[in-house]
Amino acid sequence: MLAAGKLDRRIDLQQAAVSRDASGGAVETWSTFASAWASARPLSGRALQAAQQRASSADTIFELRHRADISEAARILHRGEIYQILWIDDIGRGEGLHILAQRVRPQAQE
Repeated sequence: MLAAGKLDRRIDLQQAAVSRDASGGAVETWSTFASAWASARPLSGRALQAAQQRASSADTIFELRHRADISEAARILHRGEIYQILWIDDIGRGEGLHILAQRVRPQAQE
């Protein structure tokens, strides 16, 4: 069972929607569909090696209570940083989720 005390970070789960702008171009916007308590820790050492067998560019693992409404198409917003979800695995029998993610670096302004 996931200990409530370990889930000490608030994260927002976001999904993309595509709309059209005035000139007909596609515009992707992200909106929060849920907030959840989670643990968040950077991957290092053995955990990093094991995780990278599943998702080679993962740098963070999130653990949260089980949710059926999250997939790799979603993303995580945590402390103002965006994380792309690379892989999701169940903890136990519907007890929780391990989410391997990669922090998205801001694009350089040209």
